[in-house]
Amino acid sequence: MRVRTEHKAIELFQRSRKVSELLSFLQMKDVNTNRCGEEVS
Repeated sequence: MRVRTEHKAIELFQRSRKVSELLSFLQMKDVNTNRCGEEVS
């Protein structure tokens, strides 16, 4: 049971890390588009 809990914790950690990576990627994308927009205008 303890091993199962640890596995779930690792799974949740990996999932949250993926989510944070995705969020940071989207934020970078937004920043890039904003910069491009500012440069164009």
